[in-house]
Amino acid sequence: MKRQVLTEHGFAPVPPPADLGPAGDLPPRAHALEISRRNEELVAAADVCLANLTPFRGASADVGTVYELGCAAGMGKHVAAYSNDPRVYRERVVEQGEGAATVRRDAGKLWDSKGVMIEDHEMSDNLMLEGGLALRGVSWSWHGPAPAILHGT
Repeated sequence: MKRQVLTEHGFAPVPPPADLGPAGDLPPRAHALEISRRNEELVAAADVCLANLTPFRGASADVGTVYELGCAAGMGKHVAAYSNDPRVYRERVVEQGEGAATVRRDAGKLWDSKGVMIEDHEMSDNLMLEGGLALRGVSWSWHGPAPAILHGT
């Protein structure tokens, strides 16, 4: 779907080489560093970075994708993002944690049972992620890629 929409808008999508295939004689760390190097080269060569920020292995977006999005924004690239999870960050953290029964509100802040504050800004993810996009005039789509592609490009 993303590739089709991007192509319809005149872009040539280039997915990152998430895996280079067999490592051959490279040790695992060297193989991983090569993947990272190639991903950064692709970000540097791109005109636009469209990031899938759907939560991955937790309550937040994939940290690698967030890194790539930050690199692109820092390079002055056009950035756009979407998530297929419409819930705000707080809801996901509570659900994946110990549940709402152990969350308490104190002095206007939300805390888990271990005394760790839960970000509660009615944003889709960490405030620096959504805030960084918003400060660049990028709309964040919570339900799919098409609307976000047209913003910030």
